[in-house]
Amino acid sequence: MLFASREKLPETLGNRLLIPSARVDRLVVLEAVAIEVIGLVIFRLEIQKGRVMDMELKPKGYLALLKVAYLADWLANAHAESPSGEDKEIVRMCRRIYSQAETFGFGDLVPFEPAREDYIPSREFVEEIESAFIADHVDRVFWRELAARLTDRVMDEKFGAEMDGWSDEHYRKRREPIEKKVENELRENGMKNLFLLGEF
Repeated sequence: MLFASREKLPETLGNRLLIPSARVDRLVVLEAVAIEVIGLVIFRLEIQKGRVMDMELKPKGYLALLKVAYLADWLANAHAESPSGEDKEIVRMCRRIYSQAETFGFGDLVPFEPAREDYIPSREFVEEIESAFIADHVDRVFWRELAARLTDRVMDEKFGAEMDGWSDEHYRKRREPIEKKVENELRENGMKNLFLLGEF
């Protein structure tokens, strides 16, 4: 397994994630400026009023950051139909984090591709992340959204404009039993009892 195979890391770098204590009122910009210092890499966070917090990352900490960066990019940009629709700040941040993979010994996970002039996560890394995190997340979101939208449809058909005069509390009381019935139906039968009308 990809991540399990990287448990043995250089002892000289230690094995803790160190975050110097600092009072942070509000994070304005996450600026991943990578500076190699005696086998460590310091990620600098620019804070409101010019304050700075440094994180000294060991290989295990960087690998966790690498996963977080990929997942953030996937959540923000997987639906984008073209690069113009992507969140450019997240793309820029991921590129800076990916650019330090070689320093930590993970260059094979996010190699630089000259033809694209960018750091591209390897298929091995992507498959591991999708198996460990994304597949289960997508499945859970699908069933939750399906239950919620079917409940919306039942509520609309059953109560219609009557709901306009309801308080939030009354709406919740009427919705909850219907939503539970829908969830139980999907849990027991999946999509077996759902039908599409029309010709296909």
